[in-house]
Amino acid sequence: CVYSQDSAALGGSVGEMHARKIVRLYDMAMDMGVPVIGMMDSVGLRLQEGGDALWAFGTIFARQAKASGRIPQICAVLGPCGGGSAVMASLSDFTLMEKESGALFVNSPNVLDGNTAEKLDTSGWEYQAKQVGSVDFACDTEEELLNQLRILADLLPSDYEAGDTVFECTDDRN
Repeated sequence: CVYSQDSAALGGSVGEMHARKIVRLYDMAMDMGVPVIGMMDSVGLRLQEGGDALWAFGTIFARQAKASGRIPQICAVLGPCGGGSAVMASLSDFTLMEKESGALFVNSPNVLDGNTAEKLDTSGWEYQAKQVGSVDFACDTEEELLNQLRILADLLPSDYEAGDTVFECTDDRN
C-alpha cells in the first residue's frame, strides 16, 4: 500500500482528510499483512485546520505504532519533510532520503544560535543518517531512490504469513 504527500498539492501538508486516508490505508495494509510505503514531500501540518490537523497527526502516529512489528513501514523522503511528517518518517522501519532535496526536521532547521546550514545542516541526509540514525539509505537522485525502494520492496515477503524468505541457517556458530 502506498500513500504520498506531494508538495504540488497544498505543499504536501497533512490535514484531517489526508490523515483519514492514510489511517484507512494502514488498516487495509494490516488486514492484508502487506507493507506500507510513504512517499514524503511535505511541509507538515495543515495550519489552517488547527486542532483537526493536530488530531490527524496523532491518529497517524497511533496507527504507525499499532502497525510496528506487524507490517513493514517504508518511507521515501523526496523533499523537505517537516514537523509531524518527519516524525512519520522516523516511525518507519526503513527510511530512504534523496540527498539533494530531501530534508527531515521537526522544527525549522538550524534555529540554534550560531548554527547555519554551512556549519551543520541538521535537516540534511548526512546528519540524519550518520548522527541521528533516522535515514537508512541516502541516494544521489530521485531515480536512484526509487530503484533502491523497488529493491527493498522485492526483498520483503509477499505478506506477513509468507514463509518464502525463511530458510535454515547453516553457518558455523563460531
